[in-house]
Amino acid sequence: MFKNKMELREMIRDGIENIVNSGMLQDYLSFLAKLRNYSFVNTLLIYQHNPYATHVAGMRKWNELGRFVRKGEKAIMIFAPRFRKNKSKEIDEETGLEVDVQQERLSGFVSVPVFDISQTDGDKVPSLVSDFGGHTELFERFMSVFGRTYSISQQKLTAPLGGYTDGCAIVLNEIKSEEQKLKTLIHEVAHCVLNHVGNEEKLKSVKEIEAEMTAFIVAEHFGIDSGEYSFGYLFGWGKGDIDQIMESVDVAYKVSKEIIESVELEASKDLIAS
Repeated sequence: MFKNKMELREMIRDGIENIVNSGMLQDYLSFLAKLRNYSFVNTLLIYQHNPYATHVAGMRKWNELGRFVRKGEKAIMIFAPRFRKNKSKEIDEETGLEVDVQQERLSGFVSVPVFDISQTDGDKVPSLVSDFGGHTELFERFMSVFGRTYSISQQKLTAPLGGYTDGCAIVLNEIKSEEQKLKTLIHEVAHCVLNHVGNEEKLKSVKEIEAEMTAFIVAEHFGIDSGEYSFGYLFGWGKGDIDQIMESVDVAYKVSKEIIESVELEASKDLIAS
């Protein structure tokens, strides 16, 4: 099956619209937390096929990991980019002569088969997430990682306020629990990474939704209680504006991957050093 960019975008839009209208957006965001190695497009395709998938890979990759797809299992079809080689003429700066140049250009997307771990048998797959510990260890790790980029402090703020940021510094309410401070820190880091502060092109509501979605996905990934998060208000906000919701989910997914990878990279360095 071959798809061009336009066809793929319409497919994504229809999928997000169905998820939002069915009230399953929060479940989908939780699902995104499990599959950060795939593009936003492919996570949507995997979710539509199997909303309970946790680890997805091609048959060859599973075999490399010592696992094998069970006979009769139906593949999940996702899309991989297809490139076309084009020849063109350019002037060599050193010789001044015309030379042939070969470039690869994206021509569309082709479907490829993958399988969830639940469709395989074999060796146990190691998980880095289980090594992170409780809220205290996670909070300290987030402070360490993002404290290098942003100034993070704790002050006594009014009770309802969890914290705030000016884009460079992050202030957390010291009277909150460690779990609440951790959730707030992730939310404010998202605002910083997304350059929300001073950005007048986005509505405040859109900025808050992007940061909250990001925080939810990161919290889910690290096993932080996400019961306090609620996206029911998104239905009213996004009704008739599925494109905006689609864009915000895409943004949150990309930023959450960036945050997760930063923290896990730090953890892997500690494991190597120990």
